[in-house]
Amino acid sequence: MKLDEITIFFNKIISKKYKKLNSKLKFKFDDGVVFVDDTKDKIEINNLNLESDCSIKISNSNFEKLIKKELNTSMALITGDIIIEGDMSIAIKISDLFE
Repeated sequence: MKLDEITIFFNKIISKKYKKLNSKLKFKFDDGVVFVDDTKDKIEINNLNLESDCSIKISNSNFEKLIKKELNTSMALITGDIIIEGDMSIAIKISDLFE
C-alpha cells in the first residue's frame, strides 16, 4: 500500500462517525506521513510532516496488515513494528477508526 492509497483510506474512515480526538496525530510510513488535525471543526488530513500530539511509526506493509486485521497490534508494539511517540492516550483512542 503506497502513501497516496493510505491517505485516501484515512479520508474514507474519517468521514465515518467516530469519537472526536481533539488532537493532532501523525502516522509515519516508509514513504511519508499522514497528518490528521482533529482540533478544528472540520478534520484536516494531509501529508505534511507537522508537529503532533502523538506519532505512530509503522511500515506501509504492516499498516496494510493492520487494516486487514492480519496484524496483532500488541505483538507489533512489543516487537517494535509499531512505535508510538507522544500522548499514548490518543493512540488508544484511534483504535475506533479501524473497526
